Amino acid sequence: MHPSLHKDLERDINQLISFLATRSTRSIVSSCATMFYLDKDEEIDAKTLAAKVKQIPYLLGLMLTTTEPKHAVEFSQQDWRKAKKLLESIVFAYGKMFFPTKEEIGQLSSQWHKVREVAMPVFLQYFTAGLYASVEQVSNRIQHYLTPFDGQLLDAMGISATDVLAITKWVSAKLQTQTDELFESMRGVQQIHADFVKFMDENEGRLDIDDEVMRRRVQTPEATALVSAMQRGFNQYFSISLQGITEVFGLTKARAFWKAFVVKRGEAKGYFYLTERNPMEEKPLIELTPDVAMCPLANLLYIAVEQTGSRLLLDSQYKEAFLTRRDAVLEKEVEKSLVAFFTADTQVFSAVYETPTSHYEHDLILLWNKKLLIVEAKATPPAEPFRDPEKAYERVKRAFKSKTGIQKAYDQADRIRKQLAEGSRVPLYDKKGNLLLTLDPAHIDEQYAVCVTRDSYGIVATNLTLLLEKEEDAPYPWVTNIYDLDNLLDAWRYLGWGPDRLFDYIRQRIALSGKVFALDELEIAGFYIRHDSLTQIADSDYDIVTLNHLYSDVFDEIYIAKRTGETYTREVIDQPVYTNMKDMFDSFAQENERSNNAIKRRKQRPNDRCACNSGKKYKKCCGS
Repeated sequence: MHPSLHKDLERDINQLISFLATRSTRSIVSSCATMFYLDKDEEIDAKTLAAKVKQIPYLLGLMLTTTEPKHAVEFSQQDWRKAKKLLESIVFAYGKMFFPTKEEIGQLSSQWHKVREVAMPVFLQYFTAGLYASVEQVSNRIQHYLTPFDGQLLDAMGISATDVLAITKWVSAKLQTQTDELFESMRGVQQIHADFVKFMDENEGRLDIDDEVMRRRVQTPEATALVSAMQRGFNQYFSISLQGITEVFGLTKARAFWKAFVVKRGEAKGYFYLTERNPMEEKPLIELTPDVAMCPLANLLYIAVEQTGSRLLLDSQYKEAFLTRRDAVLEKEVEKSLVAFFTADTQVFSAVYETPTSHYEHDLILLWNKKLLIVEAKATPPAEPFRDPEKAYERVKRAFKSKTGIQKAYDQADRIRKQLAEGSRVPLYDKKGNLLLTLDPAHIDEQYAVCVTRDSYGIVATNLTLLLEKEEDAPYPWVTNIYDLDNLLDAWRYLGWGPDRLFDYIRQRIALSGKVFALDELEIAGFYIRHDSLTQIADSDYDIVTLNHLYSDVFDEIYIAKRTGETYTREVIDQPVYTNMKDMFDSFAQENERSNNAIKRRKQRPNDRCACNSGKKYKKCCGS
């Protein structure tokens, strides 16, 4: 990051901290919770935040670096406008660091472009994208990955994963009940107000309608109860008490949970950059008093539980056991998800080998209607990218090509494809050397390699042309993560679609490799649902199509319909919503150039903290 850009970044962060320091904790957290739940508060639209699921926790994390002011001011709508502007500027600054300065333009090599084509979206997704998963999905991950280590986590945290999960579910239900009751009372008060306005309009000019009549009309027992309920709801808005947890789970468990996931304002000294570990994401319950805390979003608590438990195990003597279980669980999750979707006439084989001596393993083989899926699962999460684009690119590439990466999964699956393409039959055995089946190319019309990762790999998974090495005429695999796979198959089932539709999607999807820019597979799958095909992307004159991220909203709509019992009706849309990647890139570059021209460049001093955000002094980092 150029020193002048870094200085502007720090200026924006300090401005955000300075006015948060004068606002009350309750009003800030309440406003953030409202933004999470309602998406907007009158004219302040949270959807226009580029990375709401990270920017709002970042704002709360910065708030935690300050203490509760003695004379606190309420966090207002005007404050939201100011905060939103600063949050956007901060995220934009991280994107700008991948673009050339005015002096560098004209001296850029093809390698420079190649590096940033990978490093920029990977960096921005890693630090600004949230986890696209439902509460149920994260809860299941805690159940399957952490509860087998209850004893170890009890020693480390003073509470088991089973008990933490139970309390988290109780907290989530409590927050939902509070929200439902508050909104119900608000609707009741609004209805009483509407009825009163209607009464006054209908009786305008009547002399017998005096103040006493109007008072009795408004101050009914029902209205009084609704107003009291609404006031009580606002006072308890997103609040959880230690006493409430204690009454259900006992004092020992309640205190251990409180210690692990409650943070007090002023305890997060030193947190500053968006790229640092956020204390609010690790402890998403924010203390108001010693026994009352606020939680702006229950999903954050579930994620914190999963990440805290995983981190403790990875830093312990039980690391290898945890990693082994993580791999095994993912393989079972992938098998369960696909088997539940496919029909009974599907041949399914898990943990198979190409030789009777257990060489060349494959996680899952599915054969349906002469169509073959060769599925490999990879549980290792993506590596944190460096701030320096060149270093970030090299780290991402190494991880991609490692034995736990996407390249390895492709190489494993492609062994079978090659043999079948050559006309060879491929025998498959179990661990004991028993022959399970023989794949005969004469009986297979279509075959696809599939890699399912535990976590999202973003652009390097959705655009395999960036890093995947393969033979020129070999087809690309289909890569997705387990959460997206589950969501996609759930949507397919809800729409009444079967395996034929899945194969149609995979067939079209693989043909789009390098043609579409999307950070999430569900954006592309959402396009398929909305348009009944991907052909409009394939036929586009644009070299690379950038999809509107709202295409993935169809999966939220289906999820909500399933939970509420409402009906989701699919409407096929004719006109696609996408842009030319080149136009988008040029627009960003022009904005960056305008910013560069408007800022007088400043020299970074040797002992300054390096602008690349490595944490080192400039003289020992980029200035060395």
